[in-house]
Amino acid sequence: MLRPMTRDDSTLSAADLVGLFCLAALLQGLLYGFVPFPGDYDQAYYLSVAQHIVAGEGARIGAVWNHTFTPAELPHAADAHWMPLPSRVLVLGEALFPGGYRLIGACLAGSWAPLAALLGRELGLDRRWAIGAGVAAAVGGGWAARIAAPDTYGLVGMIGGLALLFAARKNTLGVGVMALLMALSRTDGALFGLALALAIPGARALAPIAGAALGAAGWTLRNHLVFGEAFWQSRSAATAHTDYLAWASGQSAPALGVIDRMVMLPAHAVDVLAHWLMSGMVVGTALAALGMLATTEKPWVRAVTAYWLLLPVVATVLAPAVAWHGTVFRSTTAIAPALCALGALGALKLNRGLGEARELPPALIPTLSLALFALLSLGTGAAAIALQAREPDPCAVLADLPPEEPIFAYDALYVEQRCRRPAVTLFSETSPEERDALAARYGIRHALTAPSAETQTGGVHPSGPLQGWIRGGRLSSAPDTPARR
Repeated sequence: MLRPMTRDDSTLSAADLVGLFCLAALLQGLLYGFVPFPGDYDQAYYLSVAQHIVAGEGARIGAVWNHTFTPAELPHAADAHWMPLPSRVLVLGEALFPGGYRLIGACLAGSWAPLAALLGRELGLDRRWAIGAGVAAAVGGGWAARIAAPDTYGLVGMIGGLALLFAARKNTLGVGVMALLMALSRTDGALFGLALALAIPGARALAPIAGAALGAAGWTLRNHLVFGEAFWQSRSAATAHTDYLAWASGQSAPALGVIDRMVMLPAHAVDVLAHWLMSGMVVGTALAALGMLATTEKPWVRAVTAYWLLLPVVATVLAPAVAWHGTVFRSTTAIAPALCALGALGALKLNRGLGEARELPPALIPTLSLALFALLSLGTGAAAIALQAREPDPCAVLADLPPEEPIFAYDALYVEQRCRRPAVTLFSETSPEERDALAARYGIRHALTAPSAETQTGGVHPSGPLQGWIRGGRLSSAPDTPARR
């Protein structure tokens, strides 16, 4: 039970935890506030599904974003590729008011800081150092300006932090429940359940394994019943490809053997190393590694270490096409609060060793470390804001089309979410024959092309997937399309 604090008391108070929560929620909420609309596939997808649910339409999506899964009609049942929990969490905000997803995102982001502080206390840090860990988590590291997005970042970090806190406190049931929730949040969430087994001694280690297996198996069964063979074909394609665009555009690929997958490791060695370094903004990585070495006797720290080191390796081997297009980056957030706690412990060890040996001011190393971490994090956040920025209104070009008419789009998920219009992505690799088959399936007569690669000259599109279609600025039309009024 938390109790009132005195200046010398090392126990975190409720006020400390609430203050850290507010700091993280406000900072990350404000950072993501500079992103006017969901800025990538995952964000657009999760928010769109949530809005369909709030509108009373059920868990549906009106976009075909990759050609390994082309349902018979639009909209279609959601979650053939992504897991269900992130979009359902956003429903809580969207049901309150339009744009309420930002409130949910800020609250999820807010959870990181108090969890990091509590994990710091489990490492034996006193109140000041634990609060320092919480402040580092509030800044966000490599996930700054993304944690509050309608994505998995904030949610997975909260679930992972709670799971490790339960493990540190030997709450087996809590660990098992968190493992199940993680498996419903990330396709590769079962890997975290396996890592959590290292944090639970004896037969109780089966709890996180069982929780993760239950979540993954239950949702796989649902997808089998809803989508049938199409689900398995899409999943198989995701693990057989080494090239993301080749996979997404539906190109065939030979099955990868064991040796082929092993070759992926040296091919992605730079990616793996860069991920390890950037998951702690280099300075935090070094300090977290030092903290791990100082606490090898704690089972939950061994779980963090194993997950941190093995996730990029396992993801590269199992699904090389998608591993480095968001999978590793998003899934590492499961240990983000723990890395901040371990980084604070590493800073403490460095402070006691190097600081005392050099007779440095006691606050110098932690202050410089946190300042450098914050500076690098906010720089990364600024880059993330720019990367997530999209054109203000792609819908204006479509204003004269019937609102329910499906279209081809340069980014079907973004256009579907932003304009509430069914859309199918066209890739540069899509052949005119494939385009015609998709157009016939969904009744498509128009295509919205990307703003950055377009000129405003008219005429017949000379090449690529829209070969033979008539261009009218950004909106191309099939040759036999009636003129718009």
